[in-house]
Amino acid sequence: FQGNVGYFDAEADGGGSVDGTTYGVGAEWQPGGSPFSIYGGWQQVDIDGEDASSLGIGVRWNFGGSLFERNRSGAGLGRPQGFNETALVGAATPR
Repeated sequence: FQGNVGYFDAEADGGGSVDGTTYGVGAEWQPGGSPFSIYGGWQQVDIDGEDASSLGIGVRWNFGGSLFERNRSGAGLGRPQGFNETALVGAATPR
């Protein structure tokens, strides 16, 4: 599950300004042992009294790992490496 709330206030060079808010919710579910997940979400934006909503649903193919692992490690599920480890050690580093 995820949720978000945001606020912005921007000023233009000509002295005008615009402000707004954004908020939304979403969720993703992966059946146990399956390589795909189902996701959906709703997002609302309000800019100076004008508003817009979006609703999205979809299916995502996962190339290994659970949703929890992807959330913690990123989509590639690889361990992050620093510059020295990548440039100086290269392929000698176990992954």
